[in-house]
Amino acid sequence: MHYFLLFQISVIGLYTVAKWAIPRLLLLAGDRYYKPALLVTSGWLAYHPEPFYFAMGVCKAAQQNIIRNLHDQMQSRGVHCALAMVNGLVHPDSDATNPTHIADRCWELYNSRGSGKMELEAEIKQVGEERDGEERNGEEVDGEEEDAEWEEDDAERVGEGNGQNF
Repeated sequence: MHYFLLFQISVIGLYTVAKWAIPRLLLLAGDRYYKPALLVTSGWLAYHPEPFYFAMGVCKAAQQNIIRNLHDQMQSRGVHCALAMVNGLVHPDSDATNPTHIADRCWELYNSRGSGKMELEAEIKQVGEERDGEERNGEEVDGEEEDAEWEEDDAERVGEGNGQNF
């Protein structure tokens, strides 16, 4: 994927949606029957950048910046802006990063406003995120050579095949 297109979709797209949605959500915030929210799924590359995914990390950090600012500005006005931070590839067979679990965590995040304070993020990650000794594609992995192979496999799965991020 061309990196500018990635930025346009994930950052400019979020900004455009927020610019359109926030005024409408503010109108709903005045009605006691509604709990307006802008919940965004993003990724942990904002916190834990990987050189191979440099461009994606920059976009995830920008998304986080947008939502953090909106959260700070809108919380007192009754609009919940928050992030569901997904750490891993989304797949139906995954223990934690499957669509159903992600939806459940987003629902919990949405309902966090009942505790008196709107949460900013929900962490969604695989159980046992260790790098050494973990199993990948049915094979035991231990060491940096396998990590490099795994990153290449990841790149092919997400459509980045060349490894150039700048």
